[in-house]
Amino acid sequence: MNMYSKTKEFQRNNKKELEIFQLAITSSIGTLIYSEYIKNFKHIHVPTTKIFIPEIQTITDLLSLDGSFFKLISENIISEISNNSFFKNYISPLKLSLFSNENKDILQTIFDVDILENISISIPTVITKKFGLDNTENQQFIQSPELDIFNRKIPSRDYYTRYIVDQIVLQMIIMLENIPKTMSFPESNLNIIIPNDDKTIFMLNDNIAAIAPIYFNNLIFENQTIMDLLNFVTGSTVQIEGTTSDILNEYSINKYIITTTPFNRTAIIEIGE
Repeated sequence: MNMYSKTKEFQRNNKKELEIFQLAITSSIGTLIYSEYIKNFKHIHVPTTKIFIPEIQTITDLLSLDGSFFKLISENIISEISNNSFFKNYISPLKLSLFSNENKDILQTIFDVDILENISISIPTVITKKFGLDNTENQQFIQSPELDIFNRKIPSRDYYTRYIVDQIVLQMIIMLENIPKTMSFPESNLNIIIPNDDKTIFMLNDNIAAIAPIYFNNLIFENQTIMDLLNFVTGSTVQIEGTTSDILNEYSINKYIITTTPFNRTAIIEIGE
């Protein structure tokens, strides 16, 4: 059987899991780029309120199929997903054919040929519609060539791609029905306590202004670069509470305390029965 036939058979046999995988990747990259895009808005209030925003072409260029960003993702993302601690704890035990070693090359092919192409089209399209940039009569949002995203640099592997991997895994855990979990909703968005453990996920920004909910765990909370970005665009603050060992003089984080705007829908997800 040639590679084309193997790929088609693989897609038929893993249709649901592939859809979840693609949605998780698209949402993860989308929340990163959307957050960076919003961060670079410039508000002018005189004589009337106008919002200058980066040109949508900056996103299209970043998500070019032959660009450096997709090259970086393509080379690392599948192997880094497999090495993610939450993946090892909750997805790997399911022994999904999608992530088996024997299907690794097929999954990489689908990722490079189908998934990245879909992302390169869907994310600019969603953001364009979100701000009505295809409406020539739109006077509220003005695209400015003087504004850009990521300081005209390719997002760093150390921070941004680590977030993408962590977010993909969390999104998949939420969507995979055979991973048991319970969800609760805080009564208030003030001082929400999230324990520093390997089974708690915090959902934020699931509202009309977002393009997708953002999920957090202790890995993302510890990624200060991405937290600075996400705190800014979601109107959130995160405090850390912990203890210092008298013997080793090491600081250990016990919990995260989150306060966010009341417009954000929030939830706490506990993995397990």
